[in-house]
Amino acid sequence: MVLALPAGVQAQATTAAVGAEPVILEEIIVTAQKRMERLIEVPLAITAVTGAEIERRGVASLRELQYAVPGLSLVETAPGQERLQIRGVSATNGLPTVGQYLDEMPTSIDDNTQSVGLRLIDMERVEVLRGPQGTLYGEGSMGGTIRYLTANPDLRDFGGRLEGQLGRVTDGGTAGRVSGVVNLPLVKDRVGLRVVAGYEDTGGWIDSTVTGKKDVNAARIFTIRGKLLAEVTENLQASIMVLHQDQKQDYQNYGTGRQTSAPLAAYNNPNYDLVNAVLRWDLGWGSLLNSFGYQKAENSTMTDLSSVYVPLLPVFGYPAGTITSVGLGSDSSTEIFSNEIRLASAPGIVEWTVGLYGRRLDREGVSRTVTAPGTMAFDLISAVATSKSEAGAVFGELAWNVSDQLTVTGGLRYFYEKRTLTAVSASFGNPAINENSGDFSSVNPRVNVSYKFSPDGLVYASVAKGFRSGGFNSAATGGPADYDPEKLWTYEVGTRHQLLDNRLIVDAAAYYNDWQGVQSSFFPVGAAIGYITNGGKVQGYGIDASLTARPVSGLTVSATYGWNDLSYKTASAEHAVGDPVDYAVQESWSGYIDYRWPLSESLDGFARLDYQHAGRSAIINRGSNVNVRIGARDLLNARIGVDFGNFELSLFADNLTDVSRPVIPGPYGVILQDVEQTPRIIGVNFKTGF
Repeated sequence: MVLALPAGVQAQATTAAVGAEPVILEEIIVTAQKRMERLIEVPLAITAVTGAEIERRGVASLRELQYAVPGLSLVETAPGQERLQIRGVSATNGLPTVGQYLDEMPTSIDDNTQSVGLRLIDMERVEVLRGPQGTLYGEGSMGGTIRYLTANPDLRDFGGRLEGQLGRVTDGGTAGRVSGVVNLPLVKDRVGLRVVAGYEDTGGWIDSTVTGKKDVNAARIFTIRGKLLAEVTENLQASIMVLHQDQKQDYQNYGTGRQTSAPLAAYNNPNYDLVNAVLRWDLGWGSLLNSFGYQKAENSTMTDLSSVYVPLLPVFGYPAGTITSVGLGSDSSTEIFSNEIRLASAPGIVEWTVGLYGRRLDREGVSRTVTAPGTMAFDLISAVATSKSEAGAVFGELAWNVSDQLTVTGGLRYFYEKRTLTAVSASFGNPAINENSGDFSSVNPRVNVSYKFSPDGLVYASVAKGFRSGGFNSAATGGPADYDPEKLWTYEVGTRHQLLDNRLIVDAAAYYNDWQGVQSSFFPVGAAIGYITNGGKVQGYGIDASLTARPVSGLTVSATYGWNDLSYKTASAEHAVGDPVDYAVQESWSGYIDYRWPLSESLDGFARLDYQHAGRSAIINRGSNVNVRIGARDLLNARIGVDFGNFELSLFADNLTDVSRPVIPGPYGVILQDVEQTPRIIGVNFKTGF
């Protein structure tokens, strides 16, 4: 039974009414191809997770959702500090390999290790597109694209909901979160406002043996989002979405045995402000859309470099014990303006989409080493840098519906970018100056042929190119001044079917990746900062698959599987032939069982088990003698509860078996200890609507 919410809010409720629920699976509508389509008819490798499914899973971020999507995985040292990969396309440095969008705006800040870390509150759905999306999307969409689509205001009815959760972290503190949604129809059927707010405390579980403080890695995250929607006329719609999110975390998730001996607090304190203003105009024969985006991202972090630099200091005349800790403090501020205008035809024999896109990014950063208890006469590392990016693209896709069954689609995107870097940096007190400027461009085609066996089943074959820009190295590293772009070709066949009167949905794809000019990191001996070069070719096959079934009313079962064998076919600065791609999980699978049953006319029960398996991966840098093997992890989550109609109460256990295998085992490089897995959390959750 759903919470008793108004119609617009009810779409986001956690369950469907069991008593009236048909023995079929939910029909999902997506906009992955920039037009509304049934998911079952989209000839792409795509997974769509609805807001209702996010609620049922009880997840708050992409990290908790990752293995529900075949081929997707991420490594996170703290909320928002993450490396994200799809289908094994992963990188240690440079720009992101996965594009991320919030509604109609890109959210990438040109940092492969940092993202907004959006909290999944009141989402309409999350769409994950696997494989290069270089035609209709950009901003790092080489391995794939993730779209976070927020719920629209309901223009008719007032309503809302409240959710709270409290849990105990094994060997740690108290984790909790609270969120609320309020829907306000300001002018009935014309103007509506939806406001979402949330606060989360992750609890923490790592104790400092240096300071004696407990649970030092607790993160506190605050989010507030508003969305105003106006039906200006019958044919013109306008919306504006505003989001603010900030986070405070004294220590990132570094430790060994749930303790840290780090002499410095590796804090991480990002905050974000985003605005997306969208105009949609129905022209009858087509539609016109303009999306304006603005983003301000600021972050302050500390990295502990003690193990790298403290042993070297006696060489510079600082006796052992004079300085026992060396940290690198960094502050950055990034401001981004973007705009896309897109024209799409109405459905017909020939359907097309054309558009223009532009973006300007300005980033300023200051980094400097700090030492304790003694000080030094010079900075071991320092940098004051300003980087800019001015990018533009023109793109188009055309689909020819040759018959009711056969469709041929072709697309092309021309991308151009001018990047500049101005920096004054130093290593061991020796100054160096960067004055770099360069142009990067690419033509990214896509061809897709699909055949529908029926309205509920198809097969497709596609070829698509992905691209990632080059960039510049700090002059203080002594490496080359710049590095070149890289490109990826993906060849894919897939199928999607809805069977047994919509009780079963199967989705599968097989692909081959050919990745050339791979950007590789090289660290000179004794250096904590390295430079990027081009070299090496990565190739390999992969498979994605998922299955969802509803055999009887109230019971849903699902399973996913992802596998890739991507490896280096030629050597690079950091890899030998045969090495896997860094951080890329080669095999993963997941499954869940969700059962909901009536206890009485006004009372329903529910129970759910979620299982996730992350296979082995590795981090290798032959030049720095790094060869870290990351073991497999198996996580089990459980939830059981009662739905009273307008109130829901449940008990949950995340990481039920308390798996403690590290996300990344240390030490290596600047990671002095393990990156730890979140321990078991047992708690209670409630939801209510009005």
